[in-house]
Amino acid sequence: MTPTESTASCNAVRILTHEEFAARHPHPPSLVYVKIDRHSDTPVDRQKETAIDRQPPAPIDRRAPLT
Repeated sequence: MTPTESTASCNAVRILTHEEFAARHPHPPSLVYVKIDRHSDTPVDRQKETAIDRQPPAPIDRRAPLT
C-alpha cells in the first residue's frame, strides 16, 4: 500500500473540544495542592551538632613545595 492509498483509506479525524478531550483523558489530582500534615512529625534540631557531623581537620603539609 502506498502512502497515497493509506491516506485515502483513512477515516476522517474529528477534532475534539477541550471538554471532550478532558472527559476521555482524565488526569490524576495535582500533587501541588495536596496538604502535608507536618505537625505530626517530631521537630528536628538543626543547631545541635553531633560527633558524627564533625569532620577531623585535614593535616597541613608544612614542607616546602617541590620545584
